[in-house]
Amino acid sequence: MKKTLFSSSLLLLLLTAVGCYSTGHSDPRVTFIDRGLSTHINITDISTSVNSGSLLEAQVVGYNKSSKYRRFQYKVDWFDETNRLVKSTHDHWRDVSADQKSEFHINAIGPNPDARSFKLKIRK
Repeated sequence: MKKTLFSSSLLLLLLTAVGCYSTGHSDPRVTFIDRGLSTHINITDISTSVNSGSLLEAQVVGYNKSSKYRRFQYKVDWFDETNRLVKSTHDHWRDVSADQKSEFHINAIGPNPDARSFKLKIRK
């Protein structure tokens, strides 16, 4: 009985400890083109809303884990309700930077009301 209770307590403790370990936000809407960058940058939150003009707005919050200032680029691809790419005049790579050990934000607005979802690509 004592052995079973001890084993159960140990298992619960290990599961709790493992559950507290976090490698950052894993979301299929975000892709790191350069895997090396993903070791320094964590995506911590993604939120969306529809504004008064019926345009989808996305905000991605990240954290630079590095002790160095980081510069990188991002690009947003927008998709309609059937998951087809929505053409946009703003579909080019944009610069973003993050101070060491600090949070950063990426904000984007869909090109038209047909945009219902997005994918964010990040590269060096």
